[in-house]
Amino acid sequence: PTLLSESNFAVDFALCPEEIVTNHIAQLIEYPGALQVLEFGDGRLIMVAMRACEGGRLVGRRLKEIHEHLPAGTDARIAGIFRKGRPLVPRGETVIEEDDEVFILAAREHIRFAMLEIHPMMKPVKRIMIAGGGNIGKRVAVALEKNYEIKLIETDYARCEYLANRFPNT
Repeated sequence: PTLLSESNFAVDFALCPEEIVTNHIAQLIEYPGALQVLEFGDGRLIMVAMRACEGGRLVGRRLKEIHEHLPAGTDARIAGIFRKGRPLVPRGETVIEEDDEVFILAAREHIRFAMLEIHPMMKPVKRIMIAGGGNIGKRVAVALEKNYEIKLIETDYARCEYLANRFPNT
């Protein structure tokens, strides 16, 4: 048997930490203001955790008012709330308070509208600087270079030359 055959190398679960970190960073950039982004149903459904802040249209209002502000046909739900580190069960009469951590669930095409209810959206990200061209920095550049202007900073000259040749637009 070979070294990596099932009899020599039994593995029930394999993961690549660099890929997990890269995907997490890319999602946070795609959804500015998000603390966490989770995808369901092959990415068709998105759950975003964000901090409620002043200027969010639902802050200081009852949850059942969310649909008054959303464009027609937009379906979104508040799936959970953490207030001062303690979970709350969201109900129609629950009032969102500033600094609540709010979990919003919506279809991918509707999630940005729902996010505006909780946190006034920062302007979309266009330019990104990555400090460090190691494995994770390189992976993040690969993941983002199609949609963003990337600046990649690396202190090691040989690594910098390698990266400059690998990413001519970065």
